[in-house]
Amino acid sequence: MARIKYKNTADKSIARIAKKSKVYDNKYEYCKKTIYCMEKINLTNSYPIKENVKQSNHFPSEKEAEKYLEVTNEHADEKSFLITDALDKNLLPGVENIKKDKKNIRILEIGPGGGSTLEIWRDYAKQHVNTEIDVDAIEFINKQERHSESGKKHLKALKQNAIISIGQAQELPFNDNSFSAINISSVFHEVGSYDGGRKSINQALQEISRVLAPEGAVGYRDVAAPSENLNTPHQTKYIRPAWRNFIKEAAPYLIENSPDFYKNKLQDVKIWQKGKKISPRDINSDEELIVEAPIGFICEIQRHYITARDHLLRHGDLGLYITKTQWVNMEEGIKQTFIKTHLNSFAEEIAGEYSSGVLGDNEYIFDDGLDFDNMTDEVMQKFFKNIKKDDKKGKASFNEWLNREGHEFYFYYNISELIQAAVKASQKNNDQHVLMPKNSEDIQTIPRYYYQRYLNDVFDNPLPDAKQLVRFWKIPKQNAKHCLEKLVENKKLNDAMGESSKKCWKSINDLLN
Repeated sequence: MARIKYKNTADKSIARIAKKSKVYDNKYEYCKKTIYCMEKINLTNSYPIKENVKQSNHFPSEKEAEKYLEVTNEHADEKSFLITDALDKNLLPGVENIKKDKKNIRILEIGPGGGSTLEIWRDYAKQHVNTEIDVDAIEFINKQERHSESGKKHLKALKQNAIISIGQAQELPFNDNSFSAINISSVFHEVGSYDGGRKSINQALQEISRVLAPEGAVGYRDVAAPSENLNTPHQTKYIRPAWRNFIKEAAPYLIENSPDFYKNKLQDVKIWQKGKKISPRDINSDEELIVEAPIGFICEIQRHYITARDHLLRHGDLGLYITKTQWVNMEEGIKQTFIKTHLNSFAEEIAGEYSSGVLGDNEYIFDDGLDFDNMTDEVMQKFFKNIKKDDKKGKASFNEWLNREGHEFYFYYNISELIQAAVKASQKNNDQHVLMPKNSEDIQTIPRYYYQRYLNDVFDNPLPDAKQLVRFWKIPKQNAKHCLEKLVENKKLNDAMGESSKKCWKSINDLLN
């Protein structure tokens, strides 16, 4: 488990927090007494909890729901890969070398979710006894949720594997150059959605660079954005009724809450049926639908439909639940799915039509997951019709999803834009270091083959469904040009990044001059 350190390492940060905090009102001695008291009662928070942590008015409590936190634990190996790989290759700098015979690595996880990556760091430390590894995590949880039973349970679980601080990515309560590595997965889209758009993401990048030690690494992961500018016009035809109903219910929320990425262009989203321009509320799910909008918005519809469907499946609102899945061919996106339907549910009859076989009472097998997805789309359409007929439980579940995701935009920067933003933000710290990748191995896109295969079946021109991963290093500015040259010369990387790569490298070159 992570070693707990307080006095010597925290004093400077406490003073910094005290200076900014309305609660402490510059009462540095009060802050010191607070942290020392925490040490005596053996709490695992390395810094005092600020009761007035700045928070967005729209950040939903549903983000702390137990079922949602369980979902965030998925793909832990992928989330931690970039930092684990750097650990394996002995590339991370030591900080605060307390034991002469051991290299002291300190890792910060921003937004640990359900805590699965923290468990990976803990297990890694156990297996590599010659490397001392300390783990911190910064968690955003509002005051009300923090004092609820579920909130206390969540924080208690996280504290088993890390020192937990309450805060936000835009204002990290740590000293400069404190960490060997920082991991941040599926967080920036929340920062951008709930607390100031790209400006807040840029502030977070600047803070990450500040607290990262020279030559340290940042492991970033989030939903992959299209290589085009998010405002690029795009047209999509929606053939399936469930998708049309979903757009009718969800699009108004997304348009109303659109962040600054779109410069108000979502107000000009065009929706067409039978040759006429209509509002989302007037959509008829029985008629073919065409949407013309910024490509980023089309991506949001595509991603949000999948998250809504999966939410309803997990909560049992579609009249069935998945009992087991197993890959047949991962790279082709083919997996076998086993389900059980609720007795007398609307899913029972539909499942029988699409399944490969019946295993028992209300139990079905789908040898190809695409058949399962096609069945689920039909069930989704039944669900939407039922909530219109006053299905209160179904409506409440969908509203829970809307409250959790309806304000959220997954797409904010593509890889090229993110790298430019990181370089620019890190230079604001004036410490002669730059936050950027060193080579092509630091930039990856991981396709979601299963979802992509489904989307290819639904649309004539589906947009890619993938994760984008970037490993940034805090590089001395004098070495950054050499790293940039290697990135510019890598044809495979530039082909993957598309036309935006040329603009990216030129912009970074200008910033470095």
